[in-house]
Amino acid sequence: MANKNSSTGDNPVAFFILSSSLNITAGNLTIMTNGDIGNGEIARLTVANTTTISLGTGNASFRNINNDINFLNVTSARDFTLNDSNGLTIGTSTLTGNLTINANGSIADNGIITVSGASSVAVFNANLSGANGDVSLDTVGNDFNIINVTAANVTIRDSNAVSLGESNVTGDLNVTAGGAVTDSGALNVTGTASINANSGMSAITLDNSGNDFNTVELTGSDVVVTDRNGIDLGASTVIG
Repeated sequence: MANKNSSTGDNPVAFFILSSSLNITAGNLTIMTNGDIGNGEIARLTVANTTTISLGTGNASFRNINNDINFLNVTSARDFTLNDSNGLTIGTSTLTGNLTINANGSIADNGIITVSGASSVAVFNANLSGANGDVSLDTVGNDFNIINVTAANVTIRDSNAVSLGESNVTGDLNVTAGGAVTDSGALNVTGTASINANSGMSAITLDNSGNDFNTVELTGSDVVVTDRNGIDLGASTVIG
């Protein structure tokens, strides 16, 4: 079912590769190792209940598009990638590198997600195979550095400043941050984009030349918005 190799020395590292499909129809899956794990694109991972993964500084890559995980906790890892055939819920998770979740359905949180390294990027795609699900990451305490989102409706809560990377939202975008909100990629929002930067006490800078909003509602101090065509300004509060 799995191939596992480990190095010797003061800092052993395990490499756990799921080489055949694993189906847990009743129960939980817990994987703990100080190394890398994955299932490539062949083996399918199906877990009906909770999957908990603890890798220390290791990485995980579950790329089979038929994976089906219901509830995911990543208690420690550097980089983590998951493709999922349905929607899923992410519990308390801490990553020092990048997090990539591609799901064919809605993505929600049920615990604090921390992906806040200096160069960390969190990618949430709820449209893996055309599902066009929602992304709801509204737990108080979430902490992202850069977040990219592809979904219908999106809600993001961040305890600090956050940068919005390249994102495509066919419905509404709601961002509530405890600090400044900036962009690091083009934002395309078909519905209403509501941005709240620290209850109006921090700046909002959305100056990517490829941005395309329909209606924006802004609560911030100094505000800069760039749009490649027309834009409607909704109810906004600018302090500064």
